Amino acid sequence: MKNLILSLSIFILVPMSAQVYQNSKFWSAALNVGGQALTLPSLESNKFYQPSMIHVNAAYKFNHIYGVRPSFTFHNFNVADKPNTNYANASLDFFVDFNQMGTYGFRENQWEWSVLGYMGFGFSTMSNDRRNRLPDENDPYIEANDDMMSFTLGITPRMRIGRNLMFNIDLGYVAHHLQDQSFDFNASTRRPRGFGGGIMRFGFGITYEFIK
Repeated sequence: MKNLILSLSIFILVPMSAQVYQNSKFWSAALNVGGQALTLPSLESNKFYQPSMIHVNAAYKFNHIYGVRPSFTFHNFNVADKPNTNYANASLDFFVDFNQMGTYGFRENQWEWSVLGYMGFGFSTMSNDRRNRLPDENDPYIEANDDMMSFTLGITPRMRIGRNLMFNIDLGYVAHHLQDQSFDFNASTRRPRGFGGGIMRFGFGITYEFIK
């Protein structure tokens, strides 16, 4: 009887211990390409399918559930009858690995999906034909740009395709504070600096985990 109980205990505990992810603290890096939508104030000339975004981030996991990631995003999108608008956002995001919640930590199997949710804050700036714009005494920070504080909320589904490599899809919305220009820099739609405006980004790419 004792041998039976011992055997059952080993049979149960070994799979459980195999789920414990000892190397839960590590860095990863991601590169995404994509586009944007829901540019508010609206930008009718911008096409949803235009490949116009590059996004990079470097994420660090404090444990198997939570982490932080500095990120940088650049957009260059079309504006009717004007030069393209250049938009950049730098953000510090905090993320949660939803699949790891309620577990002791594990590494996904190949072709298995996981989901990250994130939120963050940072700085955004955009410009359009800066060379032809006159200096503005009331324009803070980068001259002739519209400079804004940003707040980001997003989700990143990921599929493991190798031991250290994952395919990811990213969808995030960046809301602005202190935006005064529309995305096409139309003077008639300029507004006092304050809350309002934002941009949704979407893309796909690769994540590499620096872990043994």
